[in-house]
Amino acid sequence: MNTLVRLLRLLAVFRWQIAAAVALGVATVGSGVGLMAAAAFLIASAALQPSIAELQVAIVGVRFFGLSRGLFRYLERLVSHDVTLRILGRFRRWFFRALEPLVPARTAEMRSADLLTRAVTDVESLQNFFIRAMAPPLVAALVAVGVGLLLGTYSSGPALIFVAAFAATAVVVPVAVIRLGAAAGVALTSTRSGLAVAVADGIEGMADLLVFGQGERRQRLVDELSQSCSTLRERAARFEAAGNAGVVLGTHATVLLVLVLAIPMVGEGRFTGVGLAVVCLAVMAAFEAVQPLPAAARGLSEQLAAADRIFAILDECPVVDDPVRSSVEFRADDVATVEFRRVSFSYPGATEPALRDFDLEIGDGCRVAVVGPSGGGKSTLAALLLRFWDPTGGGIRLAGRPLGAYSHHSLRAAVGVLPQRTDLFTGTIRDNLLLAEPEAGQIDLDRAAQTADLLDTIRAFPDGWETWIGEHGMQLSGGQRRRLALARLVLRDPPVVVLDEPTSGLDPITENRVMRSTLEFFKGRTIILITHRLVALDEFDEIVVLDRGCIAERGTPAQLMTTNGLYRQLHDAQRLELSSRTPFNLEEPNNPAMGQ
Repeated sequence: MNTLVRLLRLLAVFRWQIAAAVALGVATVGSGVGLMAAAAFLIASAALQPSIAELQVAIVGVRFFGLSRGLFRYLERLVSHDVTLRILGRFRRWFFRALEPLVPARTAEMRSADLLTRAVTDVESLQNFFIRAMAPPLVAALVAVGVGLLLGTYSSGPALIFVAAFAATAVVVPVAVIRLGAAAGVALTSTRSGLAVAVADGIEGMADLLVFGQGERRQRLVDELSQSCSTLRERAARFEAAGNAGVVLGTHATVLLVLVLAIPMVGEGRFTGVGLAVVCLAVMAAFEAVQPLPAAARGLSEQLAAADRIFAILDECPVVDDPVRSSVEFRADDVATVEFRRVSFSYPGATEPALRDFDLEIGDGCRVAVVGPSGGGKSTLAALLLRFWDPTGGGIRLAGRPLGAYSHHSLRAAVGVLPQRTDLFTGTIRDNLLLAEPEAGQIDLDRAAQTADLLDTIRAFPDGWETWIGEHGMQLSGGQRRRLALARLVLRDPPVVVLDEPTSGLDPITENRVMRSTLEFFKGRTIILITHRLVALDEFDEIVVLDRGCIAERGTPAQLMTTNGLYRQLHDAQRLELSSRTPFNLEEPNNPAMGQ
């Protein structure tokens, strides 16, 4: 019930459009009632062979109601669908606006296919809420009042019988359908979501499923979920069919009751024979307003279940608040300094903190590399700097101000991050690069691609910049995807640059070349390099070695090589790896893997 109330409150902004649609719906059914009543009067009167002049009003009435019924039905559909599309658009905007602040802290445990189902299928199912679940009961109630008053002009007895039987049919039948079909509607929504997840995961992971011989198992799962959806839909359709039968039964029972009551009144002279025909057909036509109610009742449980899933996202509280009104902006003349002051952080549910008392000051235009083994807490620094999470202890400052003083938009415009995970979108190379700067010209695109050592590769493709990269950029190699992501960051050119494993997936020669050109491009910018690859570290002002969330060592590459610490161990391990698989001279002075 709370979900229903919330839906009705959300629709309040469209109250006038909804009122217009309901009024047109009443006018449509009313025209049908008028058409049947006028036709009954015309036919019954014609049987008495009166003067044609006495039938002129009825003839005009038949023509008028016949034309107006079609016109009102068209206008009702036009207005109601316009309202529905506006409602769906508003729901989608609300959903996206609610989802955006939740990324990634709240969405880490959510499945993308399930979120897609909520944003598309569940929202789409709400289009029937207004057309089928909300408007028909209002139309039925107003029609009952109108036809009851019309019948009351003939006699109060038939009018009361009609209102009572109409109300009973309009209430009892839908309530029965709701009670019988509620479980099926909720189960259908849940099963439909599970089917979407299974299909999406199966498509994205098809290659792995086939490699491990799990293709048939996945297909069986999809078949089972599809069959469950079909079974649930069939069950719901049975309940709706039973409801439709109940409406037909109520219609004929009401007409019969009116006849039983009115026929003696005709014999007593209190009712004319023509009036009897008019009343019976008007009663029958009025039940057109009840016919949509079983379908509305059948779909209501499904729509409420879908709304619950949408509200579950809308009601999520972001882990980090966005101080939009009280925020300050990062200005072009601000010094790009970054300070981590005794920062500690633990992920929800983690037994060990990702960072412990992390202290680091980075001056404007300085370069600092944070190195260490995987899982040491390096990438957590980038997440905290973008305020995906807030530290559980200590604080972070940008340009001398706490990160919490900036709006998310301003902060993320000032801090550019190349994350470990490269997200590319289905489209062309140009489309994906313009994501960083939609107004960039071709010269800017070429420069960014050249910095990422990707320009020659792009020009070698038959379609060049218009090369279609496929879903998640699967038409590109892993190294090409990584360099395209780097080119996006270069094109954006933010004051503070965070490079998280920027050269993963690249061979040692390309890795060295890309790192050198990237650092040259961002010369004068504040740079934080997060990596376990010891490449081009001779160009950094300080190296911070992070292990299990704590700073194990810090200093220049030359200083760290004089001790037998973790940095020296990482260096020796990388040198051994390179010597076993690279053809170039490891003793070359410019070889960055040697820390020179």
